[in-house]
Amino acid sequence: MIKSISLKIPASSANLGPGFDCVAVALNLYTKFTAQLTTDDKFSISYPAAIPKKLITVKNNLVLDSYQKTCRKHHWPIKYFKLTCSEMVPFESGLGSSATAIVGGIVIAYAFNMQTLNRHKILDDAYDIENHPDNIAAAIFGGFTCAFHQDKGCYLVKTPITKNLHCLIIRPSEATNTKTSRQKLLKEITLTDAKNNLARAVTMVASIINGEYENLQESMLDLMHEPYRINPKCQYPALKKKLLGKEFYGWSLSGSGPSVIILASKNSKKLKTTIFSHFRSLEMKIDLLELIIDNEGFSYST
Repeated sequence: MIKSISLKIPASSANLGPGFDCVAVALNLYTKFTAQLTTDDKFSISYPAAIPKKLITVKNNLVLDSYQKTCRKHHWPIKYFKLTCSEMVPFESGLGSSATAIVGGIVIAYAFNMQTLNRHKILDDAYDIENHPDNIAAAIFGGFTCAFHQDKGCYLVKTPITKNLHCLIIRPSEATNTKTSRQKLLKEITLTDAKNNLARAVTMVASIINGEYENLQESMLDLMHEPYRINPKCQYPALKKKLLGKEFYGWSLSGSGPSVIILASKNSKKLKTTIFSHFRSLEMKIDLLELIIDNEGFSYST
């Protein structure tokens, strides 16, 4: 019987380019949990002090909620445990923190009920909670993922990124709630915009799979969600013009924002200096994360 499990789950950048709700990459930034069974008939949690207080209550904890939903779905007994989080993907930053919590809760449910950790089944259970497969697919499988859902479950293609590809994450100080951000989206789009997004999406996917990153600057443009979610105060179009060069491949709003992911051949001093100079001129503070693709997805030990 498993009495304890430790988990490491990667962040992700979803809605990649024109791949709304279906395309994502996993990143080497992690949420780390340990769940320890207890004899008490209650849950307890411990999070780093920097985590928002609304996450530190048992009632509002997404890991515990996902764990209990999964147990109820499969008619498994709910066992109580202490949840300890040592690291967490930045909350409400567009980097898949919710996906790491959902996947964590589901994996804990499987482990404590002695179920095989089948990643495809975990993806189907996570979809029932998240309702779109992009972040959760990347968190579970790692690499570059394309996924969609139909009646029989989630369909997924994962491609490990083996050719040199670096990621710079621009993370403004503000937070973005996904549900609130979705309210900004149009209910309908024109046929022209739909065709343009589809053309770019398939070209972007083919370019990443083939390692032809020079195509990304144009193929990562999005017309469905980015224009309505991106913060105009950041003046990103002006920044993009400053970044153009052989090291810069392309960029995308990460998830629902506010973070932006930049794909590049290397995280050069020139790129970083340009980014910081741009935001200093706007009197805005940002964090700049230098990351690479995580090709493994979640890992665990018992």
